[in-house]
Amino acid sequence: MPPSPSTSRSKRLPLVLGALVAVAALLIVAVIALPASLVGSVLPAGVKASDFSGGLWHGAAGRVLVNGQDCGALEWYLHPGELPHLALGVDATWAKGTFSLTATGSVSPQGLVLRAVNGGGAIEDLASLTGMPGWRGTAMVALDRVETDFSRLRALSGTINVSGLHSPNIGNNDDLGGYTLRFAPPAGAANGDITARLGDTGGPLEVDAILQMPGGGHTGTLTGTARERSQASGALRRSLEELARLSPRDAQGRVPLDVEFAY
Repeated sequence: MPPSPSTSRSKRLPLVLGALVAVAALLIVAVIALPASLVGSVLPAGVKASDFSGGLWHGAAGRVLVNGQDCGALEWYLHPGELPHLALGVDATWAKGTFSLTATGSVSPQGLVLRAVNGGGAIEDLASLTGMPGWRGTAMVALDRVETDFSRLRALSGTINVSGLHSPNIGNNDDLGGYTLRFAPPAGAANGDITARLGDTGGPLEVDAILQMPGGGHTGTLTGTARERSQASGALRRSLEELARLSPRDAQGRVPLDVEFAY
């Protein structure tokens, strides 16, 4: 007696499921095996990477260039957990010289959101990125959130601490002490404006200033006041006096600060 149609279908079903599982497994292996260099084909305009190693999901780029500027090396782990939101989860480590940062977040065609950005190192290793050649010191970064649409910063919150700061243009390359830059929530406004408070940590200069980074641009301003303390060196006092000739001291003896910078 020939088998019934239902019996034939029931026998074919495990074969179909087995084939689907096999195809799915092959696809997973193929995706996992994709080389890290594939990242280079989807980078935003102006960003290039080379010296790739590893795979797409866990890889590294030994050299990253942004608008032709050497921005160090990057290692990443991608996670599919954000796929329902059309994004990929990412854990990343970035390094340039002795300066390094770790972060976790998500990346999508709309931009990059990073949380728990922590690390630090010698700021002289960032001279080519900050436009501050000759400056020395140690920076420690503890940012809660960094958000960018790949062309500009949209949100920034957390703290950056700098200690043992030296500048060839202030004083006689004297120790300028330490400073805290605090991006207090909500640091990112709806229009993308970012503000922070800059203050000293008790060194030879008393500094109180506001950092402003307007949305839609790449130029920021630092406005506030500075005043020497008793431990300030003669060279540092002379530097402040030169600045006071351009912007006279206020009634409390503080020198106005008004600095414009690109980022």
